[in-house]
Amino acid sequence: MKQKLTSMVTLLLAIVLIISACSGNNGGNNGGSGGEAANAGSNAESNAGGKTKLEFWTFQQLHADFYVEMAKRWNEVNPDKQIELVANVSPFDDVHNKLLVSLQSGSGAPDLADIELGKFPNFLKGEPQLVPLNDIVEPELSNLVKARFDIYAKDGNYYGVDYHVGASVIYYNKELLDKAGVNPADIK
Repeated sequence: MKQKLTSMVTLLLAIVLIISACSGNNGGNNGGSGGEAANAGSNAESNAGGKTKLEFWTFQQLHADFYVEMAKRWNEVNPDKQIELVANVSPFDDVHNKLLVSLQSGSGAPDLADIELGKFPNFLKGEPQLVPLNDIVEPELSNLVKARFDIYAKDGNYYGVDYHVGASVIYYNKELLDKAGVNPADIK
């Protein structure tokens, strides 16, 4: 049951990201002043087959495979709103550096990007060049762990959606803790 719920939430969040990219066109803004997102939605375009083409950058092949599968599932359920997802996998540092440059220059950014948690603060410096997702995130906050979304927030705006909640594990040497007089059950 728990795995099914996790799968459903993951699917929902993936679809939300794809939907946000589809609706993210801000009238062709190419990243001017006033804090508007650079290149928001400008890569999304309809091709001859009527599908909306979306570009996704990631540093992890498993993430690319996941999103390609989610786009297929989306297309099965939404025949009138088809998506052609182009997933580009590059080395970890290359993805983040190229994304920063494209956002700052206002040219070449993808519609969706996989930004690693530890790199995300770099994208919130100054005036964020990402599209705020408040209209998607805020209605769902009461159903989710808000602290997971605060990581992607600045000045009341949410700029990311956490679609992977990895397990945190701690190992300890009981003998060493006993010698130090530390009870692991008291650690919070």
